[in-house]
Amino acid sequence: IKENLLNISIQMTSKRIEKDEVETIFNKGVRGRNSQNDEGSGMGLFISKLALNANYLDLFVLPDHSISQLYDNERYDLNTFYVVENRH
Repeated sequence: IKENLLNISIQMTSKRIEKDEVETIFNKGVRGRNSQNDEGSGMGLFISKLALNANYLDLFVLPDHSISQLYDNERYDLNTFYVVENRH
């Protein structure tokens, strides 16, 4: 992460994002495998990334499966989302 650039990290406990979903989870209409039975259209992260990209910002996620909990027979993990300035 470069100095003097905007860097924001947001940590949240939410449904597990599998490692192979890290890139595709931001695509239009894509929902994580562990969220298929929940309401939603797969547009939230797509729209967020689109809006941030329009302002020279990137959005990405790093899931941490080592900090995990089971709730209602579903796995929840610590997911960290990063917003970083992307001016080339």
